Amino acid sequence: MKSYLDIGKYKDKNDSYTYRKISLNIEETKHIMILCLNEARLYVGYRTSERIKKLYTSLQ
Repeated sequence: MKSYLDIGKYKDKNDSYTYRKISLNIEETKHIMILCLNEARLYVGYRTSERIKKLYTSLQ
């Protein structure tokens, strides 16, 4: 394969890594974006160095 267009040309129909495309409307897109932001807030925003140290020491 030498270009992006070759992917469709040479792709096997039984390829297990081919995903079905799902069209989303604007409300569904906003919902998914909010879910992603909430996950990021939980795992990045509140994980300050002090909280990570407390978590680490509580696991030992």
